Amino acid sequence: SGDSRPSRRLARWRSRLPKTPSMEEVKKYGTGMVFSYSFVGTLNFCIMVALSWPIFILRTGGSPILFAPLKMNPKFIVYLTAVYFSYGSCTTPFLLAIALVLAPFFTGILSTLQERLKCPRWLAYAVLAALMAGSYCAMIVAFIAVACAAFR
Repeated sequence: SGDSRPSRRLARWRSRLPKTPSMEEVKKYGTGMVFSYSFVGTLNFCIMVALSWPIFILRTGGSPILFAPLKMNPKFIVYLTAVYFSYGSCTTPFLLAIALVLAPFFTGILSTLQERLKCPRWLAYAVLAALMAGSYCAMIVAFIAVACAAFR
């Protein structure tokens, strides 16, 4: 059938991708959108690290962390780059759409910090950034543990 041509299949696939939010939608949430996109992007990176971790261990038998001196194994970066350009490229179109969905949540947190807790804007930003950083640290450890367990 004529529908099996690669260009038509690609067009059908692209029509299923989330639509890029308008500038009005992005402006509506302002700083909440910035925090939301930062959260989604970093969460996506944590998933990429977690996927790369057990694959590296299985393929090389070595650890992604070198202990003398304490640093990342440079060979691990090659694995992480491969995941970034494959998985990361596939997920990029969805990040902005997910960030837009989560933006009201981040806007609400900032509003709560500023209005109910009477934090100045700069302190609300700092508190939210610190909370996000702490959550990334916890999530990356949890994601790596789950990925390693799944690849056993």
